[in-house]
Order: sequence, then C-alpha cells, then structure tokens
Amino acid sequence: MTLRSLSRLPFLLPFLTPLSAASAPSFTRLGTTTSPTAISADGTTVAGNFNSGAFYWNASAGKVYLPQPAGATQWQALAVSADGAAIAGNSSEAPFLQTVRWDSGAVTGLGAAPGTLFPGQPFQASGNGMSADGSVIVGYSTTTNFGKEAFRWEGGTYTPLGVLAGDSSSSAEAVSADGSTVVGQSTSGLRNEAFVMKSGQAMTGIGDIAGGDFDSIARAVSADGNVVAGTGTGSSGDVAFRWTAANGMNFLPFPPDATQTRAFGISADGSIIVGEAIVNFKNTAVIWTEEGGGVNLMTLLDEKGIDFEGLLLYRSVGISADGDTITGKGYLDGNEEGWMITGVLDLLSPDVPLPEVQLTRSGATVTLGFSTVPGYLYQAERSPDLSEASWEDIGASHSTATATEAGVHEVIDAGAGDDRGYYRVRVEPAP
Repeated sequence: MTLRSLSRLPFLLPFLTPLSAASAPSFTRLGTTTSPTAISADGTTVAGNFNSGAFYWNASAGKVYLPQPAGATQWQALAVSADGAAIAGNSSEAPFLQTVRWDSGAVTGLGAAPGTLFPGQPFQASGNGMSADGSVIVGYSTTTNFGKEAFRWEGGTYTPLGVLAGDSSSSAEAVSADGSTVVGQSTSGLRNEAFVMKSGQAMTGIGDIAGGDFDSIARAVSADGNVVAGTGTGSSGDVAFRWTAANGMNFLPFPPDATQTRAFGISADGSIIVGEAIVNFKNTAVIWTEEGGGVNLMTLLDEKGIDFEGLLLYRSVGISADGDTITGKGYLDGNEEGWMITGVLDLLSPDVPLPEVQLTRSGATVTLGFSTVPGYLYQAERSPDLSEASWEDIGASHSTATATEAGVHEVIDAGAGDDRGYYRVRVEPAP
C-alpha cells in the first residue's frame, strides 16, 4: 500500500490525507446458491455451479447461466481460460458423464478418452483444468465405475496419461498456463499420491507430508509449472502444501487456531496460495503468502474494515495470476453463496504510517520536513495543480531500511518560485 501526505502553498500548516490505492479492496457477492470453482487468470471471470447447472460471472454481465449440453440432466463448470472466454467441465446423462467445453457461451460435448483402462463399459469423464488459451483440457476419463485415468485433451484428441507404478487409477486436476505440465493424483486403492507430469516426461510422484496416512493430491500449479499446491496428510489430518523440485513438499503454516488445512489455488508465480482451514471446528477461507504465512481471510477483512456482509467464507478456491483477485464459497442463512475479493495485494500489504509534514518558505525556497519510521521508502513530490500526471520528484528518495535512518528528514525545493503549489510525500515499504 502507498500512502501520501499533502501540503499546499502558500499555507505553512499542512493538511494530511491518504490518497486512494491503485487497486482498492472490494468484496462482491455472486448470488444465492452459486458455488465458484475457478477464476480466470486476468481476474475478470468466475466460473462455477448453480443448482444442477453451471454459470460464469463478470462485472459487466453479472451471473450468466451456461447452456445445457444436449441431453444432460446436470452439468458443471470446473476450469476457465485466462481471459474467461473458454470454460471446461462435465455433463451428466446417466450412466454417462462426459467432458464438455463452453467457448464464448457455445457448448460442445467432448465425450471421453477411447480405449482407456476398461474398454467397452459406460464412460465417465470430466474436464478439471484448462490451459491459459483454453486449447488444453485435463481431467479424468474411465470406462468403468471403478477406475479412472488422467487425460490431456488438445485439438480434439485425448491422450491418456497413465498411472504411477503399481497404481490402478489417476486423475488430472490442473495444468500449467502453456498446457505442458499436468498435476493431479494417482492411487492404488491403499495410498494416494500427488503427481507432476511434464511434457515428454513420465508421471512423477511427489510424496506426502510426514505423519498420518499416505494421501496427497496436487490441485493447482503455477503458470510455468514449477510450483505445485495441494493437500497432504499429516499426523493431525489434512495439511496444505507447496512443492518445488528443488525444495520438495513443504507444509504451509497453519493460521491461528487451525487444526487442518487444504490448498486449492495458486498465483502465476507460485507466491500466493489460497484454500481453507479448520478453525474452531469450522471451515474457514485462508490465504498464504511467503512473507505472511497463513491468514484467516475473514480476520483479514475485519482488520482492514472490509464488509463481507455476514457471509461465512469457508473456502477460497481460485486466485488470479497476479494474486490480486480471489474467489470462493460461503454460507449465509444456510444457503451457499459465491464471493469475489479484489485488491487482495492491498489487503496483504502492511499499513503504512502517515508521516507528519511541516513546510517552511523563504523566498522561492521551500523546505519540506517529515517524520519517518524504520522500514519504508519516502519520496517528496510537487504538483502545480494536483493532476496525477503533474507530480514530480523533489530530491532523492529516502530509505529507512534500517532503524538508524529513521527520524525527521528534510527536503529542500529551491525551485518552488512564487506560484502556489502542492506537496506530498509518497510512502511505501522499503525494498
């Protein structure tokens, strides 16, 4: 968050006011009985389910129902492209469940992968993840009610992905932005293991959290395919994890009073992860950052003064590429309801202390003095008319990265002239 203090000449006593941040936090309800499952990378479109059908939501159109696939009695939206134009999921016409794709609203049934584990039986298939441009869909396909196999679909062709050695079934849950890295779960019936599968390479198991049953699943992957988020099993139950090839699987810090955690979404660079925790026996939406650890989302909103209108926010399911928008599920009066929060990066930023500012003037020279505290970068600026484009720096920025650099700092503007002008101090966390 960046705050600024303003002062105006020729008056010597300044007034202080914080200017609006570039992306002000806001909370939006998506409507009763909506259940979001995914958000586009650009943060504009939420996809999800509504009663027995599916929907998408954006700010301009609001909630829009996705067309019913031919013959379907139920249909689900589970993944969305980066710009929100394409959506993947499944549709049900008992005993069949097929992968479906909506493209600019038009729906196409994609069937299931032919000739997989049990040829000749009624098929079940679902598209669970989608690449940024919508050209690749991943999920599971099966020809029996008792086994399934992960697949990658592109250009009308299903490619079965197999299973880990010794396992009997698998499911793909997410795919990297370019469609080259697939993550999910492989199972033998006795144990479940999260996997990563990169283009041209074999499926690789990535283990589990130490303690408890061997049971892990990868649910989200960074844009480049190198950071994976999901859920493992520790001694106390479910534990959210972050995995990289270099550092392996590491559990994400528990928010205060949490006993279990699960991860469902990840930002493009892998630095922010969203999910849920069990806090005081209730499911609670959570967000994790590398700097701040695990944060109860409702507690964060309360602290920042954001009204979430009485909803119990029980799960965060998706996050935009830049980490600034998240979506999830909540309850109000016994009804499930989806929600979206924008300005998340602002919410996560520490509150910036507003400096005390004093101005003195001697002829055409103005001296701007302001208080500073450790850990911030200060920059004095001048404007003739308060228009945003007119602000210009006065002198060099002043960093208080160490405590010894804090205190009162002065900036001299020798070119103030005789005209009336405005001064402000821009404040942001020191790099």
